Amino acid sequence: MQALGIQAIVAESVARLYLRSGIALGLPVFEVPGISALVAAGEMLKISFRQDAICFANCRTQEEILRPALPPMMREVLLSGGIYQLLRTRIYESDSAGQS
Repeated sequence: MQALGIQAIVAESVARLYLRSGIALGLPVFEVPGISALVAAGEMLKISFRQDAICFANCRTQEEILRPALPPMMREVLLSGGIYQLLRTRIYESDSAGQS
């Protein structure tokens, strides 16, 4: 999906396995009840990570929905680009620290 330019998946309802698999691959997947009333087909949606919440805002109307922030570990995996990238980074840092 990312190769097609899809930056995130936002849906009214998402299976837990799909959500966790997407995040593990570095693809943000969000369950946002009410999102279909916020945006129409073709409209842009801005997703902002705040300290205690995630904001989903319609770029045209500026209407928004707030959802709870991701748990710290899920956020770290997502911001690292996925679990494989996070593990590569941690292994590299561990190897670099051991060689110092």
